[in-house]
Amino acid sequence: MFRQDLQTAGKGNGKHAFTWSIPESLKDGLPHNLSARIAGSSFILKDSPKALICQGTSSPANKAPVPPSPTVLIAPLAAQVGVPFSGTLVAFTDPEGQLLTYQLSGLPGGLSINPNTRVISGTPTEAGTFPLAYSASDGVLTNSVSFPLLVNPASTTTVTGNFEGYLDKVECGTIRGWVWDRNKPNTPLTVEFYHNVTKQVFGSTVANFYRQDLKDAGKGNGVHGYSFTVPESLKDGVQRPIMARVLGSTYELKGGPKVLTCNSPTRLSAETSSQLQVTVLGNPVSDQVTIEVRGAEGKTLKLQLTDASGRLIGQRQIEAAQVIEQHRFSVQGQPSGILVLRVNSGLKGVTLKVLKQ
Repeated sequence: MFRQDLQTAGKGNGKHAFTWSIPESLKDGLPHNLSARIAGSSFILKDSPKALICQGTSSPANKAPVPPSPTVLIAPLAAQVGVPFSGTLVAFTDPEGQLLTYQLSGLPGGLSINPNTRVISGTPTEAGTFPLAYSASDGVLTNSVSFPLLVNPASTTTVTGNFEGYLDKVECGTIRGWVWDRNKPNTPLTVEFYHNVTKQVFGSTVANFYRQDLKDAGKGNGVHGYSFTVPESLKDGVQRPIMARVLGSTYELKGGPKVLTCNSPTRLSAETSSQLQVTVLGNPVSDQVTIEVRGAEGKTLKLQLTDASGRLIGQRQIEAAQVIEQHRFSVQGQPSGILVLRVNSGLKGVTLKVLKQ
């Protein structure tokens, strides 16, 4: 098949693309790892294998869930053997606004996922590259994407790049900041946290939270913030100087060390417990704005979407927010341009800009 981008890139006459219809035998709701190669040769196409989960055909009135964008799935997640790891997968969206259920298959030993929060956590026990199948279902249709998880050996310093990042906050609830690679501006990195003196590693997390200030500052697509939940084992009253670095590299994030002192597992700082995190699932947007909010559990939550001139497009108020709140505003028919999203809970507030295409 002809593809203009291939011809533009100098790939012959551009007639080098292929499509292959998935056979009904694979539409069984189970994960299948698919690879591709040139027939009659040993050449395997790059990015093989990819995981596939497909359901059989169903009513055309219902549309399948839509994978997230931007998402951590565009690049490998990275973890390390023997190092506690956590990473949050970005949510799918459903065209009909139905509640979705999630599954993730292919995780190595030591790691598991909470399907309600979409958080991968645990301590990996084996090194290697693991193709994972991440799927969402509306109860009738299922859609899936595949991405690799790289688990480095117990000790490695093989990761290089043109890094920039900060260790912004070290508190009893979470450790927060951001990091990116100028050479790969839209690729999320994994950050690990360790003791400045003893070099003991406390855990790691993926820097894949969207932050408008990073986007405004030209830090790639802005999806480079991180929030690491402090383990209970560190809440013993002992002072620890915390440092952060890109996993598998020698690059240390600026702003460290910062001292962590937690006197009790139950005494978290008020700011930490109410930290408000707002993510726009897909930015720019076309027909709807999908928002995910964390950190407002049990509190009143107010959401307001306006255009750049302040004209109200939609608003919501929730008297007692859940751990994770997800809401959608229709912007179908709105002209292209900047929209302003304001989210408030208690004394906390977040304002984000959304680009309507």
